[in-house]
Amino acid sequence: MNTTDCYQILGVQKDASQKEIKSAYRRLSLKYHPDRNKDQKDSEKFKQIIEAYQILRLEEKKKNKRSEIDIAYTYTEFWKQYDKKVNEEQFNRANFAEFRNPFGANVPETYSHNQ
Repeated sequence: MNTTDCYQILGVQKDASQKEIKSAYRRLSLKYHPDRNKDQKDSEKFKQIIEAYQILRLEEKKKNKRSEIDIAYTYTEFWKQYDKKVNEEQFNRANFAEFRNPFGANVPETYSHNQ
C-alpha cells in the first residue's frame, strides 16, 4: 500500500496535517470497528484504515527524525565554530582599549586600579 492509497482510505487530502489525519482515523475506526459491526466487509475496511494510519504516521516520524538529525548536526557545527572563534580570536588577541566609560564620567583613559 502506498501513501496515496492511505490518504484515499482515510478520506483526507495529501496536504492534510497530522491532526486532520488523526481525526479522520478516529472517526473511521469508530465507524468500522468490529465490535460495532458484525459484517465481514466492515472488519476488512477497519484493517485497511489501521494500516493506512500506521503508514502515514511512520512517514511523519521519518520526516521528524530527519529534521532532528539536521538540528543536531547544525548544533554541533555551531559549537565547533564558536569554540574555534573563542579560543583563537577573542582571548589570544583581546583589545580592551575599545571599551569606553558608558556613564560619561570624566576619567582619564590611563586609569589603573589603586592609584
